Amino acid sequence: AADGGRRSADLRPVYTIGTWRVSREIYIWQLSRLGVTQLNDVRGNPKAGRQEDLYGKELARALQAAGIRYEYWGDRLGEEQAETAEENTLRCILKGMLAAATSGPLCILGHMHEPDKCHRLRLAGLLPSHCQVHHLHWEDHQTLATMSHSEAQGKSSRCRDFFQRRKDEEQRRRLAERAQASASPAPSLVSERGRWEARRRRNPESAWKAEGLRAAVGAAAAEAAALPTLSWEEVTPSEWEEGLRDGKSRRILLPWDTELLWYPRFLEEKESAELESHIYERVPIYHPTYHFQTAGGVVEEKVNRKGQAKICDDFNFSVQYSSRGDTAALYELTPFESWSRQLLRRVEAASESVFNAIWLNHYRDGTVTIHWHTDSDEGLGPDPIIGSLSLGSGRDFCLKSKRPWEGANRSRGGTGIIHITVPLLSGSLFVMGRNSQTHWLHAVPAMEGVRTERLNLTFRFYAHEDLVAGEAAPEENCEKEKVSTRQRAALPQKDDEPSTRDAAEASKGSPGPGRVLLRPVESWPAEIPMRPVLVDRPSSDATVGDFTRRVVEAVLPTGAGAVRLAVPSSAEESEGQRILSDEEQLSAALAGSPVPRTLLLLPASDQSRLLAQRGAREGSAVSPSGCWIWRGMLGHDGSCADLQREVAGNPPGPYSPPDPGQVVPVPDWGDWVREVLQCSSSIQRKSKGKGQLSRYIFHQTSEFAALYMGRPKSSVHLIVAPKRPLLRMDAGPSEGPLVERLASYAHLIARHFAGIMPGLRFAAGLRRRSGASRQLHAHLLSMDLVAPRPMDLERRHFLDFTGGPSHFMPLMAWARSLMEGSGASAQASSASTSLREVEALQCHRCGHLFGDAMQELILHLGRCREWPAESKAKNQVKDACQAQNEEPTRRDLEFLAEMGFGGCGQQRLRSALEAGGGLEGAISMLVAVE
Repeated sequence: AADGGRRSADLRPVYTIGTWRVSREIYIWQLSRLGVTQLNDVRGNPKAGRQEDLYGKELARALQAAGIRYEYWGDRLGEEQAETAEENTLRCILKGMLAAATSGPLCILGHMHEPDKCHRLRLAGLLPSHCQVHHLHWEDHQTLATMSHSEAQGKSSRCRDFFQRRKDEEQRRRLAERAQASASPAPSLVSERGRWEARRRRNPESAWKAEGLRAAVGAAAAEAAALPTLSWEEVTPSEWEEGLRDGKSRRILLPWDTELLWYPRFLEEKESAELESHIYERVPIYHPTYHFQTAGGVVEEKVNRKGQAKICDDFNFSVQYSSRGDTAALYELTPFESWSRQLLRRVEAASESVFNAIWLNHYRDGTVTIHWHTDSDEGLGPDPIIGSLSLGSGRDFCLKSKRPWEGANRSRGGTGIIHITVPLLSGSLFVMGRNSQTHWLHAVPAMEGVRTERLNLTFRFYAHEDLVAGEAAPEENCEKEKVSTRQRAALPQKDDEPSTRDAAEASKGSPGPGRVLLRPVESWPAEIPMRPVLVDRPSSDATVGDFTRRVVEAVLPTGAGAVRLAVPSSAEESEGQRILSDEEQLSAALAGSPVPRTLLLLPASDQSRLLAQRGAREGSAVSPSGCWIWRGMLGHDGSCADLQREVAGNPPGPYSPPDPGQVVPVPDWGDWVREVLQCSSSIQRKSKGKGQLSRYIFHQTSEFAALYMGRPKSSVHLIVAPKRPLLRMDAGPSEGPLVERLASYAHLIARHFAGIMPGLRFAAGLRRRSGASRQLHAHLLSMDLVAPRPMDLERRHFLDFTGGPSHFMPLMAWARSLMEGSGASAQASSASTSLREVEALQCHRCGHLFGDAMQELILHLGRCREWPAESKAKNQVKDACQAQNEEPTRRDLEFLAEMGFGGCGQQRLRSALEAGGGLEGAISMLVAVE
């Protein structure tokens, strides 16, 4: 879109803009100020990304109210069309777009904030010569900067050239290192891994030394070269889920030529724990303060709930405006040490790439999230490869395509936005390879019920010419920096904000001039994990009380309660000599501290004692004693090592069902289990507006969730279900392993309850009588059947849960029947249900008969303290299996005899039941024979 020598009056202004963290009102205000009369949306999928208010009819109405017309052109000029269509085709479409537009300035809306990372830059280059293109990008949350098309192209080329030059240099250094280390041929997977494991067994302390590092890097490279592939387009949903959870490393292939690398057990459990502890000791966690401007121009400060740290020797990083060389606020770099450099080399080999930086993210619990985004920082290059190593509690990692998938897939039946969830367990490495940032968004959703902390180390290659560590900004950028600073004058500036940080100071974790180090006292309760953290100093007029409330909300773990701040007496002493009052000015308190820019955190009043008592009540380390399994109704937990590891890293908390008056009531109709699961993440909850449903989540892993019952039928009553949508009627042989893992999950949860609630016995199974919820789920409950509200326990509930496997089927038994192809037997027959309904009521614990007096039975259950006598431990499993297999057969035989088929003989009746797949089939066969 060259000027072609035309006068400015003859040129038509065409603006381009991308989405960023700016409100819709600010967008419209800026477009109106520029005189824009029409906004053409060229995003292939406007719903992708975080700007949820910048698409649809509401956007069109808001623009129309401001005198701006809205048209959608993403189906003809979207990312895919700009990438694959011929230039002449795109030119014709663009000419048609201009001809159909209203007179006056036109604006093109794309996805990416930076013009050089958005496909609108290519579209702008194909516009006719009478168009004068101006690329808009946000300097802050209210100010737009303008860049000509030639400047945007020049900047894009300059950034790419600088990035590629530095990456080529790093790759040459890496090759030189490997050549110097050894001139031996490429190692094989078996030999190098064997040598590495042998060294670890002989001398674990030297595993990270030179020889051990070489073996580990060689083994990782050999494993990466031999990875088996898992293609999303070629497998069924069940095969896809099993492929992600079988513990095997894979090379994952997604549409649009996207590649991911998946190592679920990159680090061993002990190695992961040691690395996590070492990072907490060596790397200071920083919670930056972001500044946001509202539509009215009010500046708001918000502390990021996600802790961060940057490990790098070559470049620094902007805190808030990471898309350009903004030096107003920089991270305090942690330099590479021996442990971090060796870990970097090992991850490089597994990722088939080269890195020079580690970005660390700290999640205090499952409520800390990252919304949909792509890693599009200019310093990451055009198609970044990012390795993600997880430590601590497991979390879900979600990907979704930026545009609908229209390819053929024999097993998925339909097109649309692709959603993928990968379980990031402790010690796993997930590599986002080629095209993962170009065609996909990723997020870390909320996981209610996750109470433990997580560390995520992302390995990247970063090179930005304006952020070279220890160097001044280039002269050609000085004027631009002055303009940028002037435009941000409305934001509070810190005169003493550092531009760089000394390496020695970084290794000690000392705060910079504009930051405060918060350190917990030695008496801080061990049950509530708290690390020393760095936070930004608020505005000068902030009080200690304001600062404390900000820290409690954004930094402290959930449930930590009230805290107080204190001034330490010296750097060596961890206890404070003077507790600060809420009315004091924070600046005065810091000025009077003998330790520069350091404050202590201590629980308020008796909070320490209360937290310790709560931790003792909630602890799950107590092993259950005695018999706690009801008649073989719980599967084993020994076959799912990854599941045990995940639950151990994130143990369940106390059983505290939500107050029905404080949450959205669970509907009596519809699939409430699926509704709660769909609202379980912050991303989905934000769009649905039903976040209170998440309070029904007791615990969850990457694959399963345990939900509180809306109307519990016992003192402990949960629903356990897979998190992915799966109808019970659709369960087939391929879902057998999933049901086995669900049985193990129920066993682990029940074992937790048995340790903190001794004296109860627990059962988990599939209620054969189908209810309103069609999502595959099972019941986990204590068999005392003492409902908090007695009227919630009805006759049908009691008869089902105490009716044995013919009415309440153990999950392991159902898993076997699914894998054998007889999963339909999980549905109770109407004849069997009718027979059970007419039986006299009998206490399942002591055997007392109550006839039809259900209310008397409910009162008795609240007083009954007996449990059936159990056989010896060596016969428990055998008796449970016999009860599962023989109980339904005995009842069916008795029913067939009562119907007049007793003369056929017991053996013939058993054969009919087996051949007919149940009671109804057997009756049909016997009637046909007679």
